[in-house]
Formats: sequence, C-alpha cells, structure tokens
Amino acid sequence: MAVITTSGFSDLLKDLQGLADDTENIVEGMLDAGADVAVEAWRDGIQQEEHKIRASDGKGFVNKRGYVDTGDMLQSVGRASNTRKKNTAEIYPQGKDRKGVRNAEKAFILNYGTSSYQGSRFVEDLEEKASPDIYAAMGNVMDDALKKHGL
Repeated sequence: MAVITTSGFSDLLKDLQGLADDTENIVEGMLDAGADVAVEAWRDGIQQEEHKIRASDGKGFVNKRGYVDTGDMLQSVGRASNTRKKNTAEIYPQGKDRKGVRNAEKAFILNYGTSSYQGSRFVEDLEEKASPDIYAAMGNVMDDALKKHGL
C-alpha cells in the first residue's frame, strides 16, 4: 500500500479559510480603492476636459477647458452611499448646487447635451482613461490580502 505524506497542507488550508473569512472586507477594500481613483478621475475630467461652447457672438463654437463655474458639481463628486449593500460603487456628482439644481443632472446634460447644447461625452472618456488605474488599485488591495494570508 502506498503512503502519501504532505507538509504544510494544513497551513495552506488555514490560510485559505482565513481568506474566505475575510472576503467581505477584501471586496469592500477593493471597492473603496477603485472608487477613490474614480472620484479623482471625475474631478480631473470636470476640471480639465476640453469642450466646445457657443461663441459669445452666437456664431460657431470656441474651445473651453473645464466645467467649473461655481465648483458645486466638482466638490460634490463621490460614491453614492446607498450602494454599500450591493457591492457596487456608483460615482457621480451628489446633491444640489446653491440654486437647487441637481449636480448629477448638470453632469448628464454636459455629457449627453440637449437640443441646443452639444454634449461632450466627457464621462465616457474619463471612465475609459481611468479604468486601468481603477483596476490596478483594486488589484493592489487583492494582492495585499493574498500576501497577508500567505498566498
């Protein structure tokens, strides 16, 4: 009869069990790290995005950098608080400005436009540019968790 012996197998099982027990905290940490990067990307996009606005003479368009008038929309960008339960992170401008206009509505109009305003699609652009950094931040949290558990 053959005999198989192992060394360190029980330690591996303990490490895997510890990782399984810590999964909820790891997922939350990954979401927080990704959300932080996404918030910064939104803020950079709001401040730096170059877009066209109608010229003051009403003829044609001129280039303008940024979407900051009062700063309300810029300062309100964050993670929606109601998404913690669903393991998601929704990032967009929260609340209303001083005039009572929803900051998310302003971002929507700037992104998609209206019949009299050509949208710039800045949200899609900034999210596409930020995706590698978001995934890297989330991956770093996972890597740290794996190292913590000896894996």
